[in-house]
Amino acid sequence: MGLTVKQQAAIEALLEGNTITGAAQAAGIGRRTLQRYFSEPDFKAALRAGSDAAIMAAAARLSKLSDDAIQAMQAVMAEPTEPGASIKLRAADTILGHIVKIREQSDVLERLAALEAQQEGGPL
Repeated sequence: MGLTVKQQAAIEALLEGNTITGAAQAAGIGRRTLQRYFSEPDFKAALRAGSDAAIMAAAARLSKLSDDAIQAMQAVMAEPTEPGASIKLRAADTILGHIVKIREQSDVLERLAALEAQQEGGPL
């Protein structure tokens, strides 16, 4: 079963960062109606898919910064006493650390999905 226009509007509002109350208002529905939507499998799946897409887009943008982060680290290594060196190093380390975390989480989710698919097909 597909989503209604109001359900789609609620998902868009939630993905934009609105609260449940704000998303309900944006979709033209009551708060309780939106809360009821959360128990519907199609709604939950669509919300999850939208959230996953947003996370993947953020991860891609973060990955694009990896070269800049490495260059910043190289610059700090070359001139460790330069003003702001510790801030640049911390920012670069944070970016690279988040990239690693996202990759690790992605790997775990892929493995979990494979295990779930295998379990649905029969015993492990």
